[in-house]
Amino acid sequence: MVWGGCKSYVGDTKSCDRNVIVFPGIDARSVGDRRCQTDDDGTFAEQFHYDNHCMVQDGRFYSFSGCEPARIDDIVFHTWNNTLYAPGRTFLQSCGQDLNFSQWQALGQDSRSTVRTPLSVSEIVSLGTRVLVDGRERAAIP
Repeated sequence: MVWGGCKSYVGDTKSCDRNVIVFPGIDARSVGDRRCQTDDDGTFAEQFHYDNHCMVQDGRFYSFSGCEPARIDDIVFHTWNNTLYAPGRTFLQSCGQDLNFSQWQALGQDSRSTVRTPLSVSEIVSLGTRVLVDGRERAAIP
């Protein structure tokens, strides 16, 4: 997915998995702070984001309505095993406060996930091709 990510608006029992998501929050192509995963519901409701590769320009990978650290398991998508890419390996998550990656993981999110430096265009195309053509459950990281 280029210039758009996964979104949940009204409903439950949803999964966003095994995708290559490229710059979902780019200003010229998105509104409402859309990210790799955006959830406007403010309720967990059996929603998951896992085994994805997502590239952003600012280190903000998720947009969750009403995120509160004390109630995170009841409020937002559950995330794990994602490969996240941002300049400087930056990760920032707004959840009542700005959290870095280790603070986010301490809340139980993104276990087994990593933050890496961005890929080149040819590496992104190769990764997307492997996911589409090979049908692998999780594409190898270049």
